[in-house]
Amino acid sequence: CAGHTYTIAIPSYYLSIIDNNNVLYVGTANGHTPSYNTAIFESDTKKYAEWIKEVVEYIIDDAHPVPFQMHCALGSDRTGSFAAMIAAMCGASWEEIARDYEATSYLKVQEYRHRNCIRYCIRHLSGVDPATDDSFNEAVRAHFVDGGYLTEEQIDKMVAKLNVVDTI
Repeated sequence: CAGHTYTIAIPSYYLSIIDNNNVLYVGTANGHTPSYNTAIFESDTKKYAEWIKEVVEYIIDDAHPVPFQMHCALGSDRTGSFAAMIAAMCGASWEEIARDYEATSYLKVQEYRHRNCIRYCIRHLSGVDPATDDSFNEAVRAHFVDGGYLTEEQIDKMVAKLNVVDTI
């Protein structure tokens, strides 16, 4: 705007993630950038499973040390969906996943940031309602393993890598 100067500051923490090349742009390698509708409402599709596979393979690649940055336009729906699946495979509880997803409502973009949205996503993919059935973690893992997208070894390697305690 005329007469005003704005400065955009990226925190050094994020700059180090970018500088270390720890940013994955999901889907860009195959021209299938994640869409909101697929990431939330079509989580049982091959395209969605391939995106999750891409994220897991990126995480377990030794060339990419933790931490990572995962983001979309607002960091809520597509990112929230991917983060929920990763968290489910890591053994997070439904309440932890739902609370994390709903935290994006603090961005004041609230139309789809209710736990029922991510609940639908997980239930649609796994066939198990995460709010009422504690076996949803195993069902999410099984979806990707039984579908041939990931192996148990890949998931276990991801879980081990993400469970590293850091003093950041």
